[in-house]
Amino acid sequence: MVIADFSEHGQELSKQLNTDGYDTLFLKTDVTKEEEVKHMITETVKQYGKLDIMFANVGIANDNVAHELTFEQWKRTIDINLSGVFLSNKYAIEQMLKQGKGGVIVNSGSIHSYAGKKGVTAYSSAKGGVKLLTQTLTVTYAKEGIRVNAVCPGYIDTPLIAGADTEMRQHLINLHPLGRLGKPEEVKSCLIFS
Repeated sequence: MVIADFSEHGQELSKQLNTDGYDTLFLKTDVTKEEEVKHMITETVKQYGKLDIMFANVGIANDNVAHELTFEQWKRTIDINLSGVFLSNKYAIEQMLKQGKGGVIVNSGSIHSYAGKKGVTAYSSAKGGVKLLTQTLTVTYAKEGIRVNAVCPGYIDTPLIAGADTEMRQHLINLHPLGRLGKPEEVKSCLIFS
């Protein structure tokens, strides 16, 4: 298994998994840089001989209402949340087509792939793009045996929202009929099914 991450958290996770008996390779990767994404695929194939599954799980949330959102904030969010998914999918598909045995791609969408929310301008635009990108790739590569799916959860208790203040956290909790944030292991079950 390859863990590709821009932060050192990915390296820490890889070390922990290796300690627990898994065989993981950490590759520091900035998904906004095409050459780094290509390198991620090349190194994966070098290490494991093939690429069977790609989980494109990228996302930042540095957002605002449109008239207060800087173009730089917009571009960075789109570059990571949408273009990063596109590049990961593009080069995974290229490798899977070379292998000729199909494969699986799962993209990380969001509730905001389907529903807008005040002040979530760039993030929802990017995640809406992930939804349509996924649907397009699904119908384009199905006959080659490449399944492309997206998991689009509500708010999950992850580092992405860990920095939210108490009031915002409670607001996010109140948006869920269960009265709590989703848990990463609940999303994991969907990913395994995909």
